[in-house]
Amino acid sequence: MSAWDRTGLSGILGQAEAVGFLERSLASGRVAHAYLFQGPEGVGKRTTALLFARTLLCEDPEALGCGVCHACRRVAAGTHPDLLALLSPEEAESEPFKIRPWGIPVGASTAAEGGSGARERERRLRREIGIDQVRAAQRMLSFLPHEGKRKVLIVEGAEQISRPAANAFLKTLEEPPGEAVILLLSVQPASLLPTIVSRCLTVRFRPLADTVVAQILAALAAMPPEQAARLAPLAEGRVGLALRLAEEEALEREAWFAAILDGLPRWSLPQTLREAERLSQDPQALDAFLGWLARQARWSLEAFHGTAPGAGPLPEGAQGVGRGFTSPDQVDRCVRALNAVEWALKKHGGRRLAGEALCLRLREIFGGHLP
Repeated sequence: MSAWDRTGLSGILGQAEAVGFLERSLASGRVAHAYLFQGPEGVGKRTTALLFARTLLCEDPEALGCGVCHACRRVAAGTHPDLLALLSPEEAESEPFKIRPWGIPVGASTAAEGGSGARERERRLRREIGIDQVRAAQRMLSFLPHEGKRKVLIVEGAEQISRPAANAFLKTLEEPPGEAVILLLSVQPASLLPTIVSRCLTVRFRPLADTVVAQILAALAAMPPEQAARLAPLAEGRVGLALRLAEEEALEREAWFAAILDGLPRWSLPQTLREAERLSQDPQALDAFLGWLARQARWSLEAFHGTAPGAGPLPEGAQGVGRGFTSPDQVDRCVRALNAVEWALKKHGGRRLAGEALCLRLREIFGGHLP
């Protein structure tokens, strides 16, 4: 089931506050010229933006995005001339933007010159929304709509707008030409210029309940309900992450990580180093292991203090206490080890050495002794 199979904004699950705000704007006829959709990655901002755009461009003003008119079908097919999106290369290659010709990839792809600093600069440039892309969007908005009464611009990752581009964009945000509507999507609204934020109506998106994530997983990933219920807590309220975890067979990887944490106190030094090498050889495994450990540590610390994520029972898989955490101090030592390894990876990039250092430190924290 895709966003386009739903009957409109009412098909967005778990974001009643945000959807209700937008539906009231539509019903009153007071649609703002600019909105800021803010919230964690993968909680529905993009899907809501696309469905809101479809509703704004729909030919039936009473239907709130009928899904069957010529305009709605063209939005779904990615061929509507009055819809434009500014996208980083990563987003341009992801669904639902991959086949949408109205998407403009932003940023420059440069060859890495070696060293972590060069790689970091390359990542920043690839994601930056520059002045050329903003000017292209401004040109698109300056023309009269080809169809209907509006044009819609979606800016994914709005916090990546460069300072010169932001300054050039301010006038457009303040006085969009015609009936244009601009939708800024951001996971880090604090990184945006205050002058940009002040020109938008803010729509807040929050992490979804595990039951909602499981429901969406079961539908979108054709996953058995019981498997979706086990995977949902790992995504911490983010459907986008849940879908990626489903593709990465996260439950199998979770069992591997749990076996590592259980085994480290008993393993010999050679066995510990072999497992560290296995972690570092998989391009994604070490990063996933770091994230899994951080999640287990947080859940365990919350359990020690009598609270659980979402003010509910610890989800299945939040078994950090049972896996060796015996005190908040031990959790703190684990988090310090994680931070040190993440810093070393960012600074030097030596995955094998980082994996070995992490496993040896965890072995010490959980009571293992060198032979």
